[in-house]
Amino acid sequence: MEREKLWETIIKTEERIKKRWQALSDKNKNSLKISQWGLPALAGFTIKSKNNLLYKTDITQEVLRKGFLTGNSIYVCTDHTDKILDSYFDSLE
Repeated sequence: MEREKLWETIIKTEERIKKRWQALSDKNKNSLKISQWGLPALAGFTIKSKNNLLYKTDITQEVLRKGFLTGNSIYVCTDHTDKILDSYFDSLE
């Protein structure tokens, strides 16, 4: 950890993920507003709606069909490359 400073990679990845979540929310501003929470290694978002659990379930099911085991949170790791994140966000959109 000290030699590779992996936490720096995780923090940068988490920041990119949160920016992209926000951009996706902003793009859909008429329907989906989010709040974000978490730590760099475990980041998440909550859809601001009385139906937030329904959205969470729908997101989980739909992205799972596309090969991603996630919902409204993500355990960030050093293997989350730009290519993987691009595929994830394509599926999320």
